[in-house]
Amino acid sequence: MGFFNKLLNTDKEEAKKSEDSKKSIAITPLTVRTATVSQEIIKYAKSFEINPNKVDFDILSTTTYVKVNASTDWVEADSITMAQLKDKTLLSSKELLIRQVHEIRLKLLEDVNDETDFNIVLSANKNMTKVKAIIKANSHLGTMQGIEKRLHNVLNKKKVRIGVLIDICDDIESQIFRMISKIKVHGTLNSDTDITLCDAIEPIPAIDDDLILHFKSKVNQEDENGRIDYSQRGFVQGIKKGDVIIEYIKPQKGKDGRNCKGEYITVEEPKCENSPIFELNDTITVSEDEKSIKYIAARDGFVSYKDNIFSIGDEMEVVEVNFKKTGSVNAGLDKNIKIMVTEQNILKDAIGPNVKVEVADIHVKGVVAGGAEVRAKKCVIDEMVHANALIVADTIAQINLLKGTLKTKEAIVNVLEGGNIEAQKATITQAIGGVVRAKEIFINSINSNTVFIASDLIDIQEIKGENNKFIIDPSQIQGSGDKVDGIKEQIKNLKKKIDELNNLFMIKSITFEKNKSMIKTVKEKIIELKKAGVAVPSALILKIKQYQSLSLEMEELSKKAKELESSKDKLEMELEKYKNLTLQGKIINRGSWGVHPLVTFKMVSPEKEISYSPKSTDRVLILQELDKDEFKIKSIKLEE
Repeated sequence: MGFFNKLLNTDKEEAKKSEDSKKSIAITPLTVRTATVSQEIIKYAKSFEINPNKVDFDILSTTTYVKVNASTDWVEADSITMAQLKDKTLLSSKELLIRQVHEIRLKLLEDVNDETDFNIVLSANKNMTKVKAIIKANSHLGTMQGIEKRLHNVLNKKKVRIGVLIDICDDIESQIFRMISKIKVHGTLNSDTDITLCDAIEPIPAIDDDLILHFKSKVNQEDENGRIDYSQRGFVQGIKKGDVIIEYIKPQKGKDGRNCKGEYITVEEPKCENSPIFELNDTITVSEDEKSIKYIAARDGFVSYKDNIFSIGDEMEVVEVNFKKTGSVNAGLDKNIKIMVTEQNILKDAIGPNVKVEVADIHVKGVVAGGAEVRAKKCVIDEMVHANALIVADTIAQINLLKGTLKTKEAIVNVLEGGNIEAQKATITQAIGGVVRAKEIFINSINSNTVFIASDLIDIQEIKGENNKFIIDPSQIQGSGDKVDGIKEQIKNLKKKIDELNNLFMIKSITFEKNKSMIKTVKEKIIELKKAGVAVPSALILKIKQYQSLSLEMEELSKKAKELESSKDKLEMELEKYKNLTLQGKIINRGSWGVHPLVTFKMVSPEKEISYSPKSTDRVLILQELDKDEFKIKSIKLEE
């Protein structure tokens, strides 16, 4: 604050000096001709040793001079030239020079006795090609008589103080007229009002040429916190047919301008440093217009650049996918791209830890590390998928050794070792622990501690181990669990609402029955009064209306309860379908059952679990319904 205090003290000293000067010096008005009003104000103030802020002036006249080029003399602009300057016709000429000379009468600000106090703030853009005056709503306007002239004079004075030309590139008169018209309607200036003091020619900058690699647009993108996740830097950027992959922006000349002081603004020539020098093959087409050249993908795939040739490829080989060499791969499932990961050393990761890969078709020759995530339409992994790795395939996945999680439509797994499978159909050669959920499960050999959950079929060739579980439960197959839980929750909520409606109906029906005899008496009284020609009291009419309203409310409650009951019945029928599915499921074992196997059939509606320890002679196990909500597991013959 020291600087501002010093500044304030300086102002006070200047003011005191001014007061002292006025006592000893007679400050007389001075008329001068000048092109720089601000400098004359400073000179005038200095000559009388007063603060320049205490100086006011009147504009007596303004003369505009022009030079059509540097070699000609200055000439006074005639009315035709002034009109051309006002509408910017001449301003685009680079050779034109403009200056204004003002005859002003300098005087002390205190000599002005005007009740008008316009509170005005000036603003200008960067190039000073547009200058505005903001007239604040708290301005004291004084009398309305002659206000247009007073305001125009104030605005012109502010313009010449900052060197802005007057009567050129402006339309002050019409703007003042509109503002005064509003004041006359509202009685006051009820909001801040903008008046454009000058609107000259804004230069249009040149556009340098540029080569935009659109296919790399996702590379090194910042997140919402302004950070870059280099693991997601986009080693392969999938593109669709018709995508603009590269764009060359042609150099474009700008346009010179002129500011509100009359100064010409020259725009630099565009730079041309990025002309395309690469070649293309027939997988990329070209579209050109005046502003740019667009290079467009002629098919789905990814952008390949080799030997100075850009092309669209759909098959790629890479040794390994990891943070250091590639980052995650996000080619997208909707592009027809196939990636082969060739690292086969089982001591190395073909796909590294925590890396994400998304591509339509992937074939991994080696190992997928823990924490990795692979999403594809079709997936083949020749070696191992570690625990905590996730493989998601829309159609089919073939995996040699699975310790992680696999979600797919059709799973073909050689060895399941503690992993998890969610599928429509699962075919497993050998299971050594883990969990399998599928509509149909086909398994050759089972060791120990594996759980198989199916809706339709579990087909086993042989069991060598112990403690294996075989479950028929349609509610757990790929999304059915969430659906069943949702149906049960809806039924629960509907039952609650139905109970509330029934309770409310009961309360209202008690009131209805309680007042039945009274309403009958009221109706008879009304009939009697009407026969006698006597006006029926409004209180009696009101009682009848209230009773009728109560009856309508009961009808509405009953109707709503029936609608909810119908919705509940439909949902319960949905659950009944799962019951039928469970009854249709079967477990087939073509060999021995091993040690301590357990077979379970789970019912959704009613919620029941029926378990059974199979005998060595059991080959096909199904669920049989004995009576309503009574079931048992039955062994039947295997039909080859």
